[in-house]
Amino acid sequence: MTRETNPEKKAAVLRKKQKCRTGSWLGIAGLLLFLSLLPRCAWAESVLKVPDGTTVIQENAFYGDTSLYQVILPDGLTEIQSGAFAGSSVQCVVFPASLRYIADNAFTGCQGVLCLAPVTSTAYSYAAQHPEIFMLDTAQGWRQLISFPTAAEIAGFNSAGSSLAPYIAGWMHTGSVGRFLQYSIDFKADLVPPYTYCSLANFTLDYSALKSTYANVYTEAGIFGYAGLQYGAQGAVPNSILSFWDVYCVDNQGHTTKLQARQVYPEPGDDSTFGGEGEGVHCLVKYNWKPGNWYRMLLQCGVSPDTGNTTLEQWVRDLQTGVWTYLCKYDLGAPGVAMTDDTAVFLENFIADTAGDVRTMEVRNVRVFPESTYQWELITSGYFLQNFDHPGSYRYGTSGDTFWIITTGLSNKAGSLDPGSELEVTGGSGADPF
Repeated sequence: MTRETNPEKKAAVLRKKQKCRTGSWLGIAGLLLFLSLLPRCAWAESVLKVPDGTTVIQENAFYGDTSLYQVILPDGLTEIQSGAFAGSSVQCVVFPASLRYIADNAFTGCQGVLCLAPVTSTAYSYAAQHPEIFMLDTAQGWRQLISFPTAAEIAGFNSAGSSLAPYIAGWMHTGSVGRFLQYSIDFKADLVPPYTYCSLANFTLDYSALKSTYANVYTEAGIFGYAGLQYGAQGAVPNSILSFWDVYCVDNQGHTTKLQARQVYPEPGDDSTFGGEGEGVHCLVKYNWKPGNWYRMLLQCGVSPDTGNTTLEQWVRDLQTGVWTYLCKYDLGAPGVAMTDDTAVFLENFIADTAGDVRTMEVRNVRVFPESTYQWELITSGYFLQNFDHPGSYRYGTSGDTFWIITTGLSNKAGSLDPGSELEVTGGSGADPF
């Protein structure tokens, strides 16, 4: 079996070759322009612009400085030493890409600090590891959306382990196009504690071609498949996941045949089956996706040359590097299958040990490739709601071309909770995702 390294080769079967695009990141000049538009965090109160040529911020250099509000660090800075800004009042920091080391306690005692840094930088990774101090996202302003719980509140809630964080789903209106053969979505998560599932597609499969043979075709849970990215236990390599529920086909005599998707790539492991909410198969692949980075997930139907059945593949692209990764492939057990109906995204905490932590998720550029037109179509609306009524706080909404979600298991952190809302974004790209 040949392993393809670009899903465009598979898409060429469906239409002409498509052009690739690469991602980019906002430079320091762009960040400074953004700062100038902020209501308080730009040029207000005390602004410290560290002189050009500075390579090290010395130990305790601004320890306890209550006059600080915004700090702009110069290109060429490589190190921030112990306690450099600890206990200060700093609220905004512009970090350069040149930074290579930040002491673990450099910002101890600070809170709600807006971190502006290239997403591939040392500073961005540092901020992602210290959510009790930093707010990463420049577009959403997470700390303005909910009241962040303190580290002590989170620890106390997590130690009780009594409930999961709110489970928020957004049903994207992909069903308006009928059957579709490909699905693409862009995704980012800034705050990703252990035991987080960012599902990018809760999808339905149309097995109507079997209805000439069977009187009824169904799954136990009413679900056909999930696909997305996960963070498991602390320190474990994160992973992708693609799941298929077993399909039951009942003939006119009442006899039932079970169709189970067969993993074609990679070779299935011992944990390839699941139960609990119906039975099925899944594939988990180690994929070291990072907080704060944009990715693109692609689901792509094809035809098996061996069985003639429909296949479904999962790909992911790092939009910073442009690299596609081929994750897995399944034979769906029947020909003529396609995706159909509305497709959900959801943000889930699946083990209560980290339910108190704050989670975020953003999606944009939801695109489908309808069987009827063979042209990519942008989906700009969806219905968002809380499923399962887990206690806690949450908010969801839109910003330009992006849908966003934020949750914590602690209650009374987000005001009144929305029972469900129809949301629509503006803009976005409906172009080929390759």
